[in-house]
Amino acid sequence: MCPFATHQEPAAYRIPIDLPAGDALHRPWLMVGKLMAIQRERVGSQITALSAEQIAAVSQAMVDLLGLDPRDQ
Repeated sequence: MCPFATHQEPAAYRIPIDLPAGDALHRPWLMVGKLMAIQRERVGSQITALSAEQIAAVSQAMVDLLGLDPRDQ
């Protein structure tokens, strides 16, 4: 699970996203640096879908954050 915030703080690994009924003044940011595991049953309805560019940015942030070798993906 990757939580999101509606304000940008000076923090690494934050990816801007768009919500369907988003507020232009409070654009949400995925907080990749706060990844957490949750049970599948706790996942609710879909809020939004990420673009291919956003998914690539999240994947790269996870590789960097977790110290993974991108050649192993």
